[in-house]
Amino acid sequence: MFAEERHKLIANGLAARMRMTTGELQDLVRASSATVQRDLRILEKQGRIVRVRGGIVHSSYLEGEPTFDQKSMEAIDAKVVIAARVSDLISPGSSVFVDSGTTCLEVGRRLLLRKDLTIFTNSVPLTALGSKNNTRLICVGGEIREVSGALVGGLTLSWLANLHFDYAVIGASGITADDGAATTELSEAAVKQQLLQRTKTRILAADIGKWEAPQRVTFARWEDFQFWVTDGAIPTSADERIRAKGCTVEVARKNPRS
Repeated sequence: MFAEERHKLIANGLAARMRMTTGELQDLVRASSATVQRDLRILEKQGRIVRVRGGIVHSSYLEGEPTFDQKSMEAIDAKVVIAARVSDLISPGSSVFVDSGTTCLEVGRRLLLRKDLTIFTNSVPLTALGSKNNTRLICVGGEIREVSGALVGGLTLSWLANLHFDYAVIGASGITADDGAATTELSEAAVKQQLLQRTKTRILAADIGKWEAPQRVTFARWEDFQFWVTDGAIPTSADERIRAKGCTVEVARKNPRS
């Protein structure tokens, strides 16, 4: 693996997990301790990480959960290719719920280019985009969670209890081979779990930087999804385990002609 690839993997992993130990970094990039330390010195000089005893933390770690704007600047290319692949999976004439979060926002942006869908969402940023588009977009009610732009709470859940969807595109803050998909906050986890119960085809949309990055609240196991759309390969053994649960790992690639 080239140095730039390792740096990107470290940066994306840290963005998802906010802190990582030296051992976790070695496992992530599959490199020696000396190589990892050399990479960390470079990344620290670039201002992309903060080194601490035993590992690293994200520059905003002490400030709490990263803001929506901070997350929107991470893994931009990955979100674009993921959005294109998710759109390919959705049949014409379908109803689609698009979850909150920056990757799902990119998916929603892509789906708004289609006139053959009815889109539902709890994402305030996606709702703002939809006001400038002719695609049918329905926003569920709820309380705004400022850090993510998500509508959550009892009103959101009561809306969802009366709706059914052909597809749901759901984001995650972290993913592990053993536990599945997780997020940072209980109210958002509750919305995601409700979506899983109300939808025929459930798509997890998350970049490879979220891989093996556990978060506080696990909201779904692999058997809850039909597809995980991401931008990078995972170990063959993990891929086989996930497929055995009924979830297909779709690795989106950038079109070389685009």
